[in-house]
Amino acid sequence: MNTIYFIKVSQSYPKVKLAYQGNINYSNRSMTKPTDDDLNQSIEEISAYRDRLKQALIENARKLQIPTHKINSSLEGNLELNHLKTIIEHLKSGHENN
Repeated sequence: MNTIYFIKVSQSYPKVKLAYQGNINYSNRSMTKPTDDDLNQSIEEISAYRDRLKQALIENARKLQIPTHKINSSLEGNLELNHLKTIIEHLKSGHENN
């Protein structure tokens, strides 16, 4: 069994929401295994979103004249950025196993 993440990104409010996390049994014929193209596209889109989010956080922090070391510390501890990193790593490991 593999764990599948379904991601929902809202255009009006840029936040990724984990819509479903669970184990999927691929023996059920209604669910097909993701292709390499599907995984690559998901990785690219989530990575692009992560990069946009990170850049927006940096720009806002600079406007508020927050010191660089505090910006970096804030980025390292940002839950959403860390969550996106985990999802991307999971998708990449699924890509290697595919």
